[in-house]
Amino acid sequence: MSKSILMMSAAALAVSAYSAAAVAQESPDKKTELRQDVITVTARKSEENIQDIPISVSAFDGDALREQNISNIADLSDFAPGFQQQQAFGRDGDRPVIRGTSNILVSEGKVGIFIDGAPFFGDSSSLDFSNLERVEVIKGPQSAVFGRGTLSGAVYYVTRRPGDEPYEGLVTLEIGQYGRQQLSGYANFRLNDKLAFSVNGKTYDFDGEFKNSLGGRLNAQSTDTYSGAVFFDPIEDISISGRYIYAEDDDGHFAIDLTPASANNCFLNTRGYICGTAPVPTQFAINTADIDRPGLYRESKRGILSADWDLASSGYVLSYQGGVSDIYEVGGVDQTYNGDSAFFFGTACVNFISNCDGTRSAFNDTSASQRTATTHELRLASPSDRAFRWRIGAFMLDEQSKPLAEYLDITEFGPDTLTDIKEVENVAVFAGIEYDFTDKLTVGFELRDAQDDITSKAQQYVASQYIDPAVINALTLPFFNPPNPNQVIGSTAVREASFDSTAPRLTVDYRLNDDVLLYGQYAEGNSPGAFIRSTRLRQLMRKRSSRRSNWAPRHRSSGLTA
Repeated sequence: MSKSILMMSAAALAVSAYSAAAVAQESPDKKTELRQDVITVTARKSEENIQDIPISVSAFDGDALREQNISNIADLSDFAPGFQQQQAFGRDGDRPVIRGTSNILVSEGKVGIFIDGAPFFGDSSSLDFSNLERVEVIKGPQSAVFGRGTLSGAVYYVTRRPGDEPYEGLVTLEIGQYGRQQLSGYANFRLNDKLAFSVNGKTYDFDGEFKNSLGGRLNAQSTDTYSGAVFFDPIEDISISGRYIYAEDDDGHFAIDLTPASANNCFLNTRGYICGTAPVPTQFAINTADIDRPGLYRESKRGILSADWDLASSGYVLSYQGGVSDIYEVGGVDQTYNGDSAFFFGTACVNFISNCDGTRSAFNDTSASQRTATTHELRLASPSDRAFRWRIGAFMLDEQSKPLAEYLDITEFGPDTLTDIKEVENVAVFAGIEYDFTDKLTVGFELRDAQDDITSKAQQYVASQYIDPAVINALTLPFFNPPNPNQVIGSTAVREASFDSTAPRLTVDYRLNDDVLLYGQYAEGNSPGAFIRSTRLRQLMRKRSSRRSNWAPRHRSSGLTA
């Protein structure tokens, strides 16, 4: 896809037209090169020279990202060796992959996303790149340093801080095929040596590149996001910053199709896969008209507060970081994937009243949820210029994911159930030491001990609480007969589990010369535990899909979703 790029800054106006960065791969592991001239990184939660740290990290300067027109994490993955960003089921299923290990479908716990050190919850595909100082892709188990959900690595975003100039800024406009438009930019203000501000934002629209044979287009995307930050240094030894990030995504239904089992050319004992080149569908059929709200709507609000105190200018730094996230999400999916009606017992009800549609199938589903999370981290670190260095700290997470009743309706199976409320409490303590035995040899050891308390609470409601009794009384359904407005749907079951983990990391590095650092590392990580809830509908869906394979386009290319 070719694009015309218009870039505007406070000092100059330039126009350039070129093709977007292409994924020119001779092999799956060979990536197009992107200039990496970043000197300072925070891959170990402290600023260090990239040449001096014994860790595998790919770091990209914000200016280099703009030069290559990299505006999201999917674009970035084309340039970072060992890192891929897959999308399953549109932007509601980000699947970052580091060294072949990914978050499978909707599970979490393999690759962590962080902004200025704070955990980023939810999908990050719509994050604004305009005001980034750099991006670091850190490979290998990072549980000892970053904690929960970093089994195979982490992606670390560092936002741009205002410099010494009173003002700096940049605005970028992109225009492309299929109605693609993106306007983004940032502005940083320095009022004095104690106070500074930063704002940035992005608006993005894309009409979708696939035609739906049942009407409309597929893969449409829209995002409006903005962020503001304040930086306050009341005295020389104290630095405080706060950032607020708002984002609204409004996407159409993603493009997906089924290929018959006869197309499979790679057979395993458990299920069939396609080896080599997958057959690309020539058309798509999605029942968007039968879905209450097809596609994805997501509104997220995030806040980050950071404070660093150099105790009496001694070099001992006490740091605090807190984060809050509030994510509201609605998703509507045609789970037949090929335009089928998918009725087992005929239509659900005669007339459309309130929540009831005579053509409602359980496979045409819309659901809403609210996800909230709060994190706190306190850390004390010794001076970094000494031969013996140490750090200790504690971390706490409180998270809840709650399915909402907003889009409950009656299908041919009866009133929808409300899925479980998931709650996670994570408490961890961590420590690390390093010692320079010589000016060339350094040994370090890090350890994090954590406990996950996970609770799954079933939700229960009376049918008439959300659904018009007149609708219920008019029903003739096999599993809801006779109809009863006072029927209790769901249960009050509660499941609880605790998972303890200890994640160590031992590092030995030797400075061979100014250009070569040899190091060996032993690290352990863990993937968070969770409950899996299986319903009759999901069993039916698995039975239905086990005979076929799902096909869905990945970013800028076609591929399979497993």
